[in-house]
Amino acid sequence: MTISIGNSYTSGTAGTIQYSALTSDTNWTDLVDELMQIERFHINRLNTWREDWSTKITALQGLDARLLVLKSFAGDLNTADEFYSRSAASSDEDVLTATTAAFAAPGAHTVTVGSDINHRLASQGWADESTTAVGDSGGDLVIQVGTQGTITIADADISAATTLQDLRDLINGSPENTGAKAITASIMHDGSNINPYRLLITAENGGPAYTILVPNNPTNLNFYTNDISSADTTNLTASTTTAMTTSGSFTGDKSTVGATGYRTYTFTGPADQQIIGSGDWTISWVGDGGGGTGTINLGNAYTANDTIEIEDGVFISFDSGVFEGGNKTFTVKAFSSDIDAPEYGTWNGTATVTSDGNYLGSTNKTFTFT
Repeated sequence: MTISIGNSYTSGTAGTIQYSALTSDTNWTDLVDELMQIERFHINRLNTWREDWSTKITALQGLDARLLVLKSFAGDLNTADEFYSRSAASSDEDVLTATTAAFAAPGAHTVTVGSDINHRLASQGWADESTTAVGDSGGDLVIQVGTQGTITIADADISAATTLQDLRDLINGSPENTGAKAITASIMHDGSNINPYRLLITAENGGPAYTILVPNNPTNLNFYTNDISSADTTNLTASTTTAMTTSGSFTGDKSTVGATGYRTYTFTGPADQQIIGSGDWTISWVGDGGGGTGTINLGNAYTANDTIEIEDGVFISFDSGVFEGGNKTFTVKAFSSDIDAPEYGTWNGTATVTSDGNYLGSTNKTFTFT
């Protein structure tokens, strides 16, 4: 510390001495500091505002980068098939590989692989279990269980009032449903919003010798893997050795096939026994429910297993063998894919809405128009 007095001075060493408020009790240092803080209020607020917006700008820049990535991915999904695409994976691709299509139902699925798997056959969806009748066009319901034989539900047991539950009980209660050809009928709900109930038939024994078929079906249920049934050959005898194979996708309008939902094609064979691909002979066919008529040349002009188009997407082929005489017949059913009439909901316009066509998807769908 140095203190000067006039022309003389005294020096010594000590801490800093600060003189404040020499003439009053006011602490001028604190007062000036507080006044400076007041003056810097707006500056501090702007600095805080700047820091906040700097954080927001950083966040927006990050969002912008992510949106650019999303835009890049979205550019690769510019069609409906790509947008609804599915991916599939198998837990053991040495045993099973899986592929998908745009209409595949999401979820985990269990597939049992083996040589003795119990075959299961399901009908198309139905409205309910116990109210809506499954229909009866006449004749027996015949269920074939591989090479084990058939189970027949007599025509007299099926009526116009038979429901899905009734048919299930008839199958399970049949006295022929026993032994190696035993099956179990049940009703499953497939989760669809429309027509979710299906009649499911399961073989009690496994393997290809117990594969289930429904060669004769008087109901409106469709037990086929597509909308063209297998040939019903119950009117033929063992002397007919050729096998008939059906294929295609029926394009006939449902408005023409009537309440049954299908068209029946009846094929009539020759008067005398003939050999496929030999001689000069034909079989004739006729389709009900708006179907046409025609003939098929199965003589020299035909090569066994060649596919022949009947009409409206229905195809049939014959392998080598014999077709018996006596004008014997067999039938094929073509099911019209069901497209329901519009349900108007909140629509109150005066325009008439009409639905038509053939649905080719593999799962039930509801289309909503706004």
